[in-house]
Amino acid sequence: MLVTGPNGSGKSTLLRMLKPQISPAGELKGSITFGETDIRSMSMEEQVSRIGFISQDPINQIVTDTVEEEMAFGLESLRMSHDSISVRIAETSAFLGIEELLHKRCLELSGGELQLVNLASVMVMRPELLILDEPVTQLDPLSSERFMAALERINRELGTTVIMAEHNLSGLLRAADRLLVLEDGSLKGYGEVREVVTSLYRDDASLFAALPAYVRCCLRLSKGGICPKDVREAARYLSGIELRTAVVDNKPAADTHVSVRGSHLYMRYTRDSEDILKDLSFEFPAGRTIAVFGINGSGKSTLLRTISGILKPYYGRLDVRVDTSSLLPQDNSTLFSKETVRDELNASGSSDRTVTDAAELFDLNDVLSRHPFDISSGERQRVALAKIWLRNSDMILMDEPTRSLDNTFRKKLTGLIRERKTGKTVIIASHDMEFMADNADICYFLHDGKLIGPYDPDAFFGENRYFTTGLSIASSRAGCRLIREDDLVIPDETL
Repeated sequence: MLVTGPNGSGKSTLLRMLKPQISPAGELKGSITFGETDIRSMSMEEQVSRIGFISQDPINQIVTDTVEEEMAFGLESLRMSHDSISVRIAETSAFLGIEELLHKRCLELSGGELQLVNLASVMVMRPELLILDEPVTQLDPLSSERFMAALERINRELGTTVIMAEHNLSGLLRAADRLLVLEDGSLKGYGEVREVVTSLYRDDASLFAALPAYVRCCLRLSKGGICPKDVREAARYLSGIELRTAVVDNKPAADTHVSVRGSHLYMRYTRDSEDILKDLSFEFPAGRTIAVFGINGSGKSTLLRTISGILKPYYGRLDVRVDTSSLLPQDNSTLFSKETVRDELNASGSSDRTVTDAAELFDLNDVLSRHPFDISSGERQRVALAKIWLRNSDMILMDEPTRSLDNTFRKKLTGLIRERKTGKTVIIASHDMEFMADNADICYFLHDGKLIGPYDPDAFFGENRYFTTGLSIASSRAGCRLIREDDLVIPDETL
């Protein structure tokens, strides 16, 4: 079952209430039963062994040094014998295909590998229910596909019930039997996936925008008659109709001014570690949005931190030709040090009027008096974005800016980027393909420590098979490559 809804709708609260050890504090009315048992009457050992939970940040769930130790940790807590633990680890690692990781240190793994290890350390307990809170939000497309394939096997072959919350449903609908939609803490829709999705379209609900672009296009072209659950079904439908392409030109005028240049950069974290950036050279022009792609662990965050000045390359020349720059890190918690959201915004050094405007712009008025760590992850990301925006820097670097954001604000952020980037440089590293397709002026791919590019966005997304949008893949069957929803002309309707 997929659980979705806007930021602050209650997704994480609902999921955590299904795991009593991590339930939020507060007043609970009603009941939650696991089978025929009140979930609050279950013993600690029952909860640990029968209900598994995986969060969105892979590193936060790791508690030991090596993968094998991580998988053994929960079983040792249940006082299982050494032989039984060894058998379970061998069986689970073989099922998930991670045998080669068993003796590696957890901190040496990529984000995708870490999330698979988290999955293995939960599944080795043989839970009946597996709960996941935005587990693929930080994974590249290939790592996300591998993780979802593992989840589908767990559900179909082992009979484990899977409940997962996500904002970006691209690639996830195909695996779901049920879709639950929350809005303002209430049930907006629940049932079989196609029925709920079609009802969102017919009701003209704002949550319809949370669906993948290829689903939205097929529903609008068929007036609600076709609801694909995956790219294959969308491709089958689109190949049977004639598509018309809109002429969309959001590209800014060329700017000959270079805002940042790197020449033969080398960067590593310790003297004995491998180079993350290797002989890397680039020129980023002002007034453009630069999109940087790459698999987990390829060095995207390292590149942004190097450009921002947080990290220093040990060789090469970095020439930053802007007066001010701001970095939105992947871990937004590093930006917070105040007691309330209002204090965080005021700490950016702006006037009260500007802070008031930022609170309105980033939909933060309802949380201004709350602590940044007492609000939802999506609301916390909006606070981080607002802090960066208030600085009004010449260069803005953003690492996974749409992490935990609902689709409504993802669209709003696209508009904010287009307004702000006049004469400024925006550099984004993200795995959110639809968001990047809407915003990128220039694309680069980071591989083996080097930047490959530059690419025109339409050429980049049109030629790729993995780092691209689902709509691009589905529409290619119709002989009309569409990258984004705005590229498509729907009869009698303007998107």
